[in-house]
Amino acid sequence: MTHNEKMRLYFKNRDISQKEISKKTGQAPAMISRYLSGASSFSSDFIAILIREFPDIDLNYIFSVKENNEANEPNELYGLTNEIIDKEMEIIQDKLAIVRKYLAQNRHKK
Repeated sequence: MTHNEKMRLYFKNRDISQKEISKKTGQAPAMISRYLSGASSFSSDFIAILIREFPDIDLNYIFSVKENNEANEPNELYGLTNEIIDKEMEIIQDKLAIVRKYLAQNRHKK
């Protein structure tokens, strides 16, 4: 399952419409549609907004490349090993933790 399919499933399971996502994130409905269909890649700004507006979202799962999916099929073509991918995932998780902490601190200041 691709990351956009996982993201679409996250919102579907919570009965959150694309219109509601658009309203909470400030993104145009057409852009939300492109993100969830896989026509556009998620921007870093959009991901930061998702973390703030949907704190229960599990980006580690959504962007996981541990499963057999389209995101990790060509690993050999790019010289990626499981060890490299695991290290990159650790770096991403560390950065997400920093962003979550920053957002949590700023919520309390408002």
